[in-house]
Amino acid sequence: MHRTKETTRKKTTSRTTRPLLAPDVDGRVLEFCGPLELGRCAAVSTGLRAAADLAWKPVATTRFPLLASIARAAGGKFGYASACRSQLKCSKEGVAPPCIHEREDLEDWGMNEGDLANIVVTYALHTIRELPRNGTGLVNISSTGYITPVRTEYEDEPPFFVWSGRLSVRTPNLWTSDQMPTKVREWWEAMEPHHNGLRWWDHNLSRSRNVYLRIFLTEDSKTILLYDGEAALGRDEVLEFNQEVAPLSPRLTDEMPHRRNDDEPEEVDPSRVCLSICPCMEVATGRFALSPDLDHYPYSRDSSPRVETPADLVLRHIASLNIGAMDAADYWSDYNHASLWR
Repeated sequence: MHRTKETTRKKTTSRTTRPLLAPDVDGRVLEFCGPLELGRCAAVSTGLRAAADLAWKPVATTRFPLLASIARAAGGKFGYASACRSQLKCSKEGVAPPCIHEREDLEDWGMNEGDLANIVVTYALHTIRELPRNGTGLVNISSTGYITPVRTEYEDEPPFFVWSGRLSVRTPNLWTSDQMPTKVREWWEAMEPHHNGLRWWDHNLSRSRNVYLRIFLTEDSKTILLYDGEAALGRDEVLEFNQEVAPLSPRLTDEMPHRRNDDEPEEVDPSRVCLSICPCMEVATGRFALSPDLDHYPYSRDSSPRVETPADLVLRHIASLNIGAMDAADYWSDYNHASLWR
């Protein structure tokens, strides 16, 4: 009886390690799966797991073409399965919210060049398109007779420009003036110049003509979304994007009142008490800069006296983030704050 059980176990083990057809053929077949199905197939047997390892690259780069750029910049062995999972999470969860319950002093923020050495930054420019309306009217009439305007909805277009490289204090030139992406040139020319030298986007025009920027950070094949915003204005041949609160930014000030009374929940505008990122891009060269923005005293533009914000403040914050732990968090509301900082 013991021998029979042992023989059965060996046969079962042998069967689960075999490929269905052949390793390369199985890998080719699995390329037709989506990320969810591919993950399920990889859990069936060690044979299919090996085939799935071959299939993840084409599946992941087909779903998220920018992963090809990230993988080239990362170099070495790149985990397309974990990279694809990260992109799915970025699409679902977006940028991590700030930690307004934490309080830190800027004087304690530091950074070593080595903290950024293993991080790949990705700049992705895209536009959006307006979705067709349901019906031909401009209003909805409910069963109770209420009239509400139809809300225009949009969806993202695939990026028209993607660049990935090692994160550094100074981003290199990404194009020359004659290689400027067509959509950037069209957008810049569509901006209304004013007498003070500023160029403002005419918001009476369709949002689908605007330019949007996403910034990703990747370390060990794990990716988080650092920034997601739209272009706002131009000055001195520089395109500036809307300021957005940095992911996991702690509270940096207690100067502003944020609670009406002790019985009510905390009410705070994160952009007033946390670090915000205001990306800008040289139009002619494509060089990006991650400018910090602090709205509170003494760093506010209206403060008197005013203290200059450290130019590398965004990089200091990036160096403090534990990208792997952030990627592994199932939901932003459930993460363990301590584990997400280095």
